[in-house]
Amino acid sequence: MKGLSSYISEDLVLIHIDAEDEFLCIEQLGNLLYKKGFVKETYTQAVIDREKVYPTGLSTSGVGVAIPHTDAVHVNKPAVAIGTLKKPVLFHLMGDDEQTVEVQLLFQLAINEPSEQLEMLQSLVGLFADGEFLKCLQQAEDESTVIALIQAELAKA
Repeated sequence: MKGLSSYISEDLVLIHIDAEDEFLCIEQLGNLLYKKGFVKETYTQAVIDREKVYPTGLSTSGVGVAIPHTDAVHVNKPAVAIGTLKKPVLFHLMGDDEQTVEVQLLFQLAINEPSEQLEMLQSLVGLFADGEFLKCLQQAEDESTVIALIQAELAKA
């Protein structure tokens, strides 16, 4: 697996997404991935449909995170779109769709190799263990800062 750093770039970061619900967040990042040619037209709806059945909200230390994704069939080339939210949006908790978590960061996966999806999820969950890192990421004011923070955190691992 290439690792997270090869799937992220400044042009796949949206700062201060303003959305009323989780599906509008997913749609904004999905549209970005689609415009850049990373995913097929079917991708965004597939992510939304999957999120309804298998929620991806994570209760992390301090800043809620979600990692929406879908099947490889909807992906042209691998990428991870990253979004910071203007205000928290409720996502259902992964593994317990009765509970919700206030999400402020999204890492939306577009992975075209099914075997890499689990590795990518594990890699991200490892990053999310550092609450201070998540707070810095959420407060970043521009795309380059988001990428620099992630690269620095990955270098520590």
